[in-house]
Amino acid sequence: MLKTTKQMRKDMRKIREEDLIVCNKCGSEEVSEKVWIDSNSFVLIDGHQYSRVLDITSDDSYWCDACGVETTPLHIEEYRKGGK
Repeated sequence: MLKTTKQMRKDMRKIREEDLIVCNKCGSEEVSEKVWIDSNSFVLIDGHQYSRVLDITSDDSYWCDACGVETTPLHIEEYRKGGK
């Protein structure tokens, strides 16, 4: 596990807010994606685990935990503008 600094944690929160994707149906940020990750390369920041993604699965499957359905995510700004 890597050690983090206060600045790294601040930067990670900023990235999380700017690059947030949400469910196109309900707007929830509880969207999951199928990926392959490196199990031995991760960092914990404020209770959240960040891992190095090795590959994204080819089926582009996303799941909304709030809706309980398969979804197509949108960038938060696109959702706010009414894009579906």
